[in-house]
Amino acid sequence: MPAKLPEQQVIWRQVLKDWAKRSKKVVLDEVKANVRGKVLKSRTGRLLRSLRSKLERTGAETDGFSIAVGALHGIAWEKGFTIPRRTISPVRGKALKFIGRGDGSVVFVRGPINIPRVVMKARPFISKAGKDKKTFLEKDLKRSVETVFKRSFPDLTVTITVA
Repeated sequence: MPAKLPEQQVIWRQVLKDWAKRSKKVVLDEVKANVRGKVLKSRTGRLLRSLRSKLERTGAETDGFSIAVGALHGIAWEKGFTIPRRTISPVRGKALKFIGRGDGSVVFVRGPINIPRVVMKARPFISKAGKDKKTFLEKDLKRSVETVFKRSFPDLTVTITVA
């Protein structure tokens, strides 16, 4: 017969599970807002559709939540990236086709083209969401703990420290 948990642990598990569910939604909404225009400007929506979130569990306990991006370019934007200098050449007897920058006209080039090195600095949209919502998450956890524990244990003093 499995050992019965003390009442405080049972309550704590429920509080943490409820808090993780609410927090996951709040942070995921902030990440989506960052992708839509606060940090990045989503054009195709592929990055937005690749976002995944889930509750993290250890055994029967809910520890928190995670947000992941499935699109490779999402990881590149989060961390920053460098495209090395390169030369591209058309297939023999063919030409390369480009769209002009200003007027959108079509340009054909028969010879090789040198493309310079491109360095894009990081534009974090996931980690920024977590930092932006940290104080809200701390206050929400404290409010949840105080509400639930004070109801069950009126004489209990609750102290929460979030790292």
